[in-house]
Amino acid sequence: MEKVDFDLAIIGAGVAGINAAYRFQSEGPKGMTYAVLESRNAIGGTWDLFQYPGIRSDSDIFTFGFEWNPWQKQETLAMGPEIKQYMERSAKDNGIDKHIRFSHKVTAANWSPKKKCWELTVVVNGDAEKPVFYTTRFIYLGTGYYDYEEPLQTTIPGIEKFQGKVIHPQFWPSDYDYKRKEMVVIGSGATAITIVPTVSDKVKHVTMLQRSPTYVMPLPNRGLLVVFLFKLFPRRMAHWLNRWVWIIQVYALIQLCGVAPNLVKRYVRYENEKHLPPRVSWDPHFNPRYKPWEQRMCASMDGDLFAALRSGKASVVTDTIDTVTERSIKLNSGQELHPDVIVTATGLRLLFGGGINFTNDGEEVTVADRFLWRAGMLQDTPNLFFTVGFENASWTLGCDCAVYVMIRVIKQIEEANGTFAYPYMEKERAEAMSLHPHFTLQATYLKGAYAKMPKGGTGVWAPRDNYMRGLLQAKYGDVKTDLIIK
Repeated sequence: MEKVDFDLAIIGAGVAGINAAYRFQSEGPKGMTYAVLESRNAIGGTWDLFQYPGIRSDSDIFTFGFEWNPWQKQETLAMGPEIKQYMERSAKDNGIDKHIRFSHKVTAANWSPKKKCWELTVVVNGDAEKPVFYTTRFIYLGTGYYDYEEPLQTTIPGIEKFQGKVIHPQFWPSDYDYKRKEMVVIGSGATAITIVPTVSDKVKHVTMLQRSPTYVMPLPNRGLLVVFLFKLFPRRMAHWLNRWVWIIQVYALIQLCGVAPNLVKRYVRYENEKHLPPRVSWDPHFNPRYKPWEQRMCASMDGDLFAALRSGKASVVTDTIDTVTERSIKLNSGQELHPDVIVTATGLRLLFGGGINFTNDGEEVTVADRFLWRAGMLQDTPNLFFTVGFENASWTLGCDCAVYVMIRVIKQIEEANGTFAYPYMEKERAEAMSLHPHFTLQATYLKGAYAKMPKGGTGVWAPRDNYMRGLLQAKYGDVKTDLIIK
């Protein structure tokens, strides 16, 4: 094998990338080098990109934060700028920032069988005419699951005719003043449920326009149990206990949704109706057509969405759009809305590997035709690792499982005096393998993209379905079956 620029290239300086860097430098093989290649000019990933009003975590910060650097505050949900600062501090305190190369966008990666390494094509500072080239033994993709540059294109009849402002939350203009504006937020997911209460005190009025509702639960942002744990136990122990309390209670809720969905739905309705004003009915505005957790349940921090509805500054409309005119949104019910600004909070465009063009000896690697091994390596693709997070838990938990698998595989290669490893499955077995998708949530923007993602199967090719089992498998389970080392 020829000399490489670094042993491991971590693509992305978001949550997955920073976590991978820490685990690799602290628990990986000694003496190996790594670099973090980040397309943006700052640490943060999602938390550097998204700037819409009220941006915050949509799962508890205690499990979203790094296990090796616990979140220090006691609030359950954290605001985006705070998360970005926390990530910057985590990187700096552990020397990770010295390994990050900003404004380095990886556009192509080719596995060279001759050199036994990856050849990376990288655009630096946006200069696509003069790319730079690196070689690396291993790649870890901390690129997330959506397109940073292009939002999901949702068909809204007539939207191009609208004479007011149209904003996608992914690219919220930092200088936009929405004071005293009539705003319509199209969507019913976590983004819409965050934006509506945040802007309600400044706009003239904000309407959440949804085709169908989502389960929304008021969540105290500082739970009594958290306060109790930190008063009763030493700080380090309290952090550990609190993290596991959240892991277990979220898992228990999901199991309850599976075995007793009607019971959960009745409880959610009870909580909603306690907080809703008389003029807003639970049905149809908060009565989803699906069972709890077939799509992610949204949290309303301290019931802020319901408070906005009670104030009269916000309303919710459940209807479908007939057309958008120059100055209005006409609904199929006959109702007409007259916004100054339309916010299209309709989802994200899913994208594997940050849009990098992967090739093996010059031949395209067709991602959708391949299975994932241990939910972190692509079939027949050497030395390539990445993160698939959990649908039903914080993304960071899945990052940890993926990194532990990577470190164990790299150590196996070193022990065998090899240079690369790849998951292998015979064509006949692959064709007969029963399919179990890595993503099962039924959100509209997700369903259309599943066909573009890698496949899941059974055994070592099965998806991760919960953190506790996934962590045990990643740290102590089988990482030899169907893995070829050379």
